Amino acid sequence: MHKKNKLAATKTLAWQKIALLFFGSFLALLILETGLRLADFTISAVREYRNPPPIKQYDEFRIMRLGESSDWSPSSQLLGEALGRYNLEIHFTGANTPITTKQVGPPSAGYRPGPADTMIGASGNEIKYYLDMSGSDAWLYRYSRAYRFGRIIYQHILRGMRKGRVSGLSRSISGRRVRRESVGAMAEKTTLSEKSLKKAIEINPDDDNAYVKLGLFYRSQARFPQTEASFKKALEINPNNDGAYVLLGIFYRFHGRFPRAEDFFKKALEINPENDSACLELGGLYRDQGEFAQAEKFYKRALEVNPKNDNASLGLGVLYRDQGKLSRAEGSFRRVLERNPKNDNAYFGLGVLYWGQGKIPQAEVLFKKAIELNFNTYLKLGWFYRSHGDLPRAEDAFKKDLERDPKNDSAYFGLGVLYRGHGKLPQAEDAFKKAIELHTKNHTVYVELGRLYHSQGKSFQAESSFKKAVELYPNAHIDLGKYYYDQGKLSQAEASFKKALEINPKNDRVLEAMSLLRERMARTSKKTR
Repeated sequence: MHKKNKLAATKTLAWQKIALLFFGSFLALLILETGLRLADFTISAVREYRNPPPIKQYDEFRIMRLGESSDWSPSSQLLGEALGRYNLEIHFTGANTPITTKQVGPPSAGYRPGPADTMIGASGNEIKYYLDMSGSDAWLYRYSRAYRFGRIIYQHILRGMRKGRVSGLSRSISGRRVRRESVGAMAEKTTLSEKSLKKAIEINPDDDNAYVKLGLFYRSQARFPQTEASFKKALEINPNNDGAYVLLGIFYRFHGRFPRAEDFFKKALEINPENDSACLELGGLYRDQGEFAQAEKFYKRALEVNPKNDNASLGLGVLYRDQGKLSRAEGSFRRVLERNPKNDNAYFGLGVLYWGQGKIPQAEVLFKKAIELNFNTYLKLGWFYRSHGDLPRAEDAFKKDLERDPKNDSAYFGLGVLYRGHGKLPQAEDAFKKAIELHTKNHTVYVELGRLYHSQGKSFQAESSFKKAVELYPNAHIDLGKYYYDQGKLSQAEASFKKALEINPKNDRVLEAMSLLRERMARTSKKTR
């Protein structure tokens, strides 16, 4: 009897169980949060230590956060938002380093900074998880690593479930033999004029590949609505034209409509499992989204179908390089050179790999070899040096390209971006205007020119440039909206973002910008009460 009373006395009460449960859960979350923050700090320190030496050779500073690049995305607005919270009595409007330093004033005004890689806000992979959240969810996502970790896992599970669904696209067979022209082969046949292509369609309205060639022609002219319509017409005539599915997938990928692009690439593979172009594009799509395992799977599948697909091997090399698997990356690039010793892209890829390891002399030798094989390498080299803050080498590379081809608008565009990033605004304006003179339909140049005018406070010219970009490329509504956001014209910014969402309701850049806009409008509304 005495033993039973003793047991009853030591029995854990219900409230104690609940308290222990809550305490245990809190302790587990605290340990997870601490572990994730320590891992974040450690990886950041390692990445910073491994930065290539050229970064340290110039008078510049960088605002960085691990793995969250937002060089040309609305995430740059988060930099201004974050800096503004420190009550410095300074208004930051964006992530342009020279302008930021001027706004800060001494002592940083003494710097001559290069372009800042602003890494703040949400990365390309994480943006899609930071959408349509309530205020509390958004706060937790920003400040709790454990919450972010759990939400990302949950979204990955949902994404996996969505991918498992069977595509509802039609699998009807036309009854006639489908011609298996590769995307590259069809692209080479677009030298005909629009008039002659339409004449061929008049003669044979059921020629699906004639519509494909017309779509490629429109794409070369940046006439995007006609491009999409032509490819769709080809599929209407022949639903088994896997090449047309690949081209539409490329079109949607270019416009940031990744889920739709994925569906079209997969449909091409349903029709023709040996379409290595579809495998290659899927590999690139997944790599862009940070889904490295899937990217590797499809690059390897492309090589199984076509062992001589150099682009798939190059894609694997870049993928491994991005993951820090340097020996595998080098192996992929060298296998391309074994098959094709004159592949300039492989030499360039190896050069970038060696540069990242601090092997600068070996990298320079490889870059020179790539230039010997293809003079266009100067253009890629210009962008590469620019990404590393090396103004003299980047400028020299772009100018060397112009020596070869004085009418290369892309080289002038590169010079404009380079000069703008280093605060050489008059030279940047001249370069952008020259690029427009050579290619009047390049919307990207108008966007960059608009940003330049915006940074100089030339509001009328900036707005006009952004509006011209929208005329050429409706997705540029995001850039026009960002301009209005900076100007404090929130209702106009909202209208522009909504138009961009009409084009692509799942555009991560627009959704992120809308999230920032809603937060700012809410704060403005509270202040006016």
